[in-house]
Amino acid sequence: EITIEFKEMNAQIPDFEDESFDIITGSRVIHHLPDIELFFKECRRLLKQKGYIVFNIA
Repeated sequence: EITIEFKEMNAQIPDFEDESFDIITGSRVIHHLPDIELFFKECRRLLKQKGYIVFNIA
């Protein structure tokens, strides 16, 4: 059984524990972020040690 939970929050200060995800994905969102460096710092915190970040910007 697969469980999916949707949450709405600030992408730059997400409310998740460290190393919560195997992959973080997004499409056409980076240009909307006021602080891209902070966003990717949080992505690194949230990813498991061998996790992936996959983003589409076009």
